[in-house]
Amino acid sequence: MDLTLVLVLATAGSYVGALVLYWLGAVIGFDRTVRWFGKLPLVDEDDFRKAASWFHRHGKSAVFFGRLVPVVRSLISLPAGADRMHLGTFSLFTVLGSGLWNSILVLGGAALGTQYERVEAYTEWIDRAVYLAVVVIVVAFVVRRVRRGRAAARSTASE
Repeated sequence: MDLTLVLVLATAGSYVGALVLYWLGAVIGFDRTVRWFGKLPLVDEDDFRKAASWFHRHGKSAVFFGRLVPVVRSLISLPAGADRMHLGTFSLFTVLGSGLWNSILVLGGAALGTQYERVEAYTEWIDRAVYLAVVVIVVAFVVRRVRRGRAAARSTASE
């Protein structure tokens, strides 16, 4: 297997997918995106506006480092498009970040591929740790959102 070809094709695929989401964000626009996300359960429109403001200040870094974080790596393209980030800048930081991520995965897989039995012994524990982290994050998010909703309801009731 030609690792260079695998890296090039994986990065090209990542870039094409990112362009689709970038285009979607550009077509939908910022205001419609905020309204749409604001209707989702447990999503606060104000939080989304704060995140968009943060993205506007740190767009290049957000796109690059966002490519290294699962889930975020795809979703970061939507605010980039909605914010109308320059396509050349978006492309550069997307290709660099995706190329780094793909290099880690492909080269790590190539290095560990011959050690499958040794790696398999640890995957169950890694899976459990990841699942636990996801559950903790989701529970913390839900608790925070419920508390904020209750505080807002008490504030409205006292007025």
